[in-house]
Amino acid sequence: MSITDPKKLRSALGKFATGVTIVTTISPDGEPVGVTANSFSSVSLNPPLVLWSLSKSAYSLEAFSESGHFAIHVLTQDQSALSNKFARSGENKFDDTDWRAGTLGSPVFPQYAVRFECKTRHQYDGGDHFIFVGEVISFDEQNLPPLVFHDGKYAGTTQLEKLANGAANNQAITNKFVLRLLAESEFLTAPLASKKLSDWDLSGEEFILLAAVKLGGIKTLSALQKEMNELGFVFDDELINALVSKQKIRLLDQENDREIVLSQDAIAAILDISEQTASPTQRRHLRIARADDRHIENRQHA
Repeated sequence: MSITDPKKLRSALGKFATGVTIVTTISPDGEPVGVTANSFSSVSLNPPLVLWSLSKSAYSLEAFSESGHFAIHVLTQDQSALSNKFARSGENKFDDTDWRAGTLGSPVFPQYAVRFECKTRHQYDGGDHFIFVGEVISFDEQNLPPLVFHDGKYAGTTQLEKLANGAANNQAITNKFVLRLLAESEFLTAPLASKKLSDWDLSGEEFILLAAVKLGGIKTLSALQKEMNELGFVFDDELINALVSKQKIRLLDQENDREIVLSQDAIAAILDISEQTASPTQRRHLRIARADDRHIENRQHA
């Protein structure tokens, strides 16, 4: 793809998820100045250096170039409105915004995920931006989840918390998306699907239930019931009993619930039926799911 198309390049760069910050300082005439930026990055621990970049056309460039200091606020998940406010130009951004002067004189906000107060150490020319490198003089953090920006929009932090739980949860989220693709399609009524279901001795409803367990990362009957209701499928004891009778699943007693364990036959059926009857897009996601299964299995036997 040509790098001469700035819109396409901007879109490609936007695929990299970042945090969102507001950087503040004081103008030469003593007025508070702030901008939203997602170009923040760490540089060094010894000495403690961070960087961010500012457009050469920004109204606040003079203030940041001359003040000698700035404060970086990593925003929390409920500060998207504040982020949008400081992303705009041509208005008094500090109206109705709670702030005070920090250690070095830069405006600081009372709420943040992390806040860094910095002395400006270097300013570099970087194309249509200037890159500011600051030495961290002090920092503080609050136990609040951060705001994230991805693909031109703010990302859902609930998803990100699940992603942060590790590779197993990553796989469950990806596979749950695959499950929804399958459940929302019409493949259950297609001739090939009917033949595949018959080959594996499954009804369409039984298959969706098994797929919910496997691709949705579901472990218990209560969680399965919730997922099936969200997908609009009927969930009843007859379906569960039929799958137990066919030795597709086992149920293990737990405190206040029952754990679902899939047989190897059931897992093979899910992947075979899904891959053979899904659309090309669905099959691509299923191949990812199958590769993840193999990767995890290889790690377990390593």
